[in-house]
Amino acid sequence: MDKLFYFPRLLAAECERIEKIFNGHNRYMVDPDGELDDLLKQLIYSLVLLKTSQVNRFGRERSEEEISALARYVCTNSLNVKCDNIYTLLNGYASPSDWETIFSIWQNYLNNQEALVFLKNGIENNSKFQEYLSSKGIDKTNLFWLNHNDKVDAICSKCKNTDTIEEYKAVLNKTGLIDDTILMKTCLAKFFLNCSAKAYKRIGENDIYDAFTKLSLEEKFDLIVNFVRVFTIQELQEYSKIYNAFESLNAKNRALFKERLQSANLWEKYNRWAKLMIIKIGFIGNEDPYRTAFWLQYGDTATSTELMWFSKGSGKVIVITFDNYVITEFGGRAEGKAYVFTRELFKEYRSKIRYLSMYGFKSEVNSDSRVLEAMAHRPGNGGWRSEFRYRLRRYGINPSEN
Repeated sequence: MDKLFYFPRLLAAECERIEKIFNGHNRYMVDPDGELDDLLKQLIYSLVLLKTSQVNRFGRERSEEEISALARYVCTNSLNVKCDNIYTLLNGYASPSDWETIFSIWQNYLNNQEALVFLKNGIENNSKFQEYLSSKGIDKTNLFWLNHNDKVDAICSKCKNTDTIEEYKAVLNKTGLIDDTILMKTCLAKFFLNCSAKAYKRIGENDIYDAFTKLSLEEKFDLIVNFVRVFTIQELQEYSKIYNAFESLNAKNRALFKERLQSANLWEKYNRWAKLMIIKIGFIGNEDPYRTAFWLQYGDTATSTELMWFSKGSGKVIVITFDNYVITEFGGRAEGKAYVFTRELFKEYRSKIRYLSMYGFKSEVNSDSRVLEAMAHRPGNGGWRSEFRYRLRRYGINPSEN
């Protein structure tokens, strides 16, 4: 046998196995020398027999008589073994580090009610677990959250006034959480629901994204509201990965997404950010940074922006709509001209984009006399920009004043 019994979740699994094996048998009639008892003892060993190398850490080896007695207890109590009946085998011998092991494993199973009972018992009665709490600077009263059904919210309510992840984590540690447990990681993710722009910037985009993926749907909306609230439009443009994560949620929950941002008076601000991010993301892979900078000036005055793909992945096009006009720019590298359409004319081309290749689109547009402008990006340090501004101005299309 080389299984170790560390926490009651394993007990529950083993009891299910025992119940299946003994289903229909008389649990009160166990022959101490028979095959039935030997099988029971083997299963019970997986609960309480420790590896020889672990005996000094966790306690002494159990005798055959003790194992048989425990086997009979399992059978004669309808497989309803109390935590304290099992943990009595460890209480007298476990060191503070053993308690940390048990405590951290429990935190990875947020609904482990049996472990909860055991830990509460240890807090009150086990001197070595109390030594562990003392060595970590954890006040027993901080563990009130063990009584709460929603432990995470109860824990995080203690940390709302912290403004750096380091301070927040320190408070969590004092509350009894163990590093690298699911419970700790979940609580750390909730830091982002209330923190400032300064805290977000110190942490980095990947960590914010990872936290976002760990939150519930309602909490994701809370993070979105907080994130959009604390940053300026200019600052928000630094977060392409976060924007993509938000938009993925928006695609699946449009009505709720809009309702939450509207209730926080942030819907207009989010849309302004979205218009700019579509332009910025559309030019990823662009070898001419002047195009990105140029069109971002127009993002705030545009009615909408959209990123569309040509047939068979042959390229992408950024569609920038103003009141009466639509401008298209090829995404990525500069593959051709920027075109100006009337909104009516572009309706025809919109329906064609998904089955035309990029080159097929250019061929049709270049031969269409109804297209208002075909503006070439002349080489050399963005020298085309003044020409573009002049030609767009004729249609009342102007950059933002900001």
